[in-house]
Amino acid sequence: MSMQIIDFMNNLNIDVLFFLNQFNSVIMCFISDLFYLFIFAVLFLSYKKSIKHLALNSFWLFVLYIFVGNLKILINIPRPCFSFTELNIISQFFYASMSFPSRHATIAFFLLALLPNLLEKRKNANLLYLAGILTAFLISISRIGLGAHYPSDILAGIVLGFVFGKATLLYKPEHFSFNFMELKRQTIHLILGLIMTFVLLTCTKSQSIVFVFLIILILIIAEYIYTNKKFQMHHIIGEMKREQEHAFEGAVYLPLGVLITIIIFPQIIAVIAILLLAVGDSFATIFGMHFKTKKLKFSPNKSVGGSLAGFLFNFIALLLLFNYNEICGIKTMLFLFFCAIAGTIAELIEVKINKKTINDNLSMPSICAIFVLIIYLLFGFSI
Repeated sequence: MSMQIIDFMNNLNIDVLFFLNQFNSVIMCFISDLFYLFIFAVLFLSYKKSIKHLALNSFWLFVLYIFVGNLKILINIPRPCFSFTELNIISQFFYASMSFPSRHATIAFFLLALLPNLLEKRKNANLLYLAGILTAFLISISRIGLGAHYPSDILAGIVLGFVFGKATLLYKPEHFSFNFMELKRQTIHLILGLIMTFVLLTCTKSQSIVFVFLIILILIIAEYIYTNKKFQMHHIIGEMKREQEHAFEGAVYLPLGVLITIIIFPQIIAVIAILLLAVGDSFATIFGMHFKTKKLKFSPNKSVGGSLAGFLFNFIALLLLFNYNEICGIKTMLFLFFCAIAGTIAELIEVKINKKTINDNLSMPSICAIFVLIIYLLFGFSI
């Protein structure tokens, strides 16, 4: 029964493709190119709202562009024109990338999701929003008519883009407060984590252990310099500490947690876990500290906005990693999706010993590695 449903959906997908492709023309190309005008229009409305709205919406547009581009590469489904030579094709400039999901549809509906917020208090808001809906749908349908996408690519893009757009509305410009010290801390955390991930990815396990051990020694020396106020460096180090925290305490715990993970777990599992620690924890903290969003009931120190950002950038980082290593497929995409969720959950878990909370840089990589290992085995991958 399930195979019959799948066959029916596949046939419907192809039938709709060929039906709409009958109308392929220069007009269809023009409708598709309204995409760029739509981007300009929404960014202009963002600018009219405020510079902060323009900056934030431009940032999310860039993130979505990178996200969808890497998702297309990983899923690796060719465009219809490569499978059906009978299609009426009049423009071939878009054939370089893969098919699923449609980037045009994703971005068009992301922009559509932003419109109600940008059109608040405008007299012609309903009319402009209706024009936006029509434009987004026409752009999306034109991509099928051009032979650039299957209907399933468009549907996936519509859902992904609209959900992404609504999620970004959690991060309100008026609730933004800049914290330069925390941004510096998390930038160091991110860079240090990425360096250790790269070393583990390109070197042997033994070489990676030696490298991380050397980092720990360097950071211990830095802590000694701060504590004893040696040289002028202690002022720089002191600026990086939080209240009631020794300077570089988190930075020392970070490579220590990584070292434990490398020793205990298989190399591929350690690579994923350390990458999730570096990216997810950094971005969750950056967005959680800079944007005021609802706190999580089961973890009062964490926020919805921080966790959502951690998940998103976890997923993007994993896509980049696996695309770099040319590992692709729908199964791989699902595996990375669940790993990104695992990394987000691991960041929320607090480990306490004798009622004292263990620094998450120390506990998170191992907790994350356990989750990733379980997912890895459930997907049937071999160690």
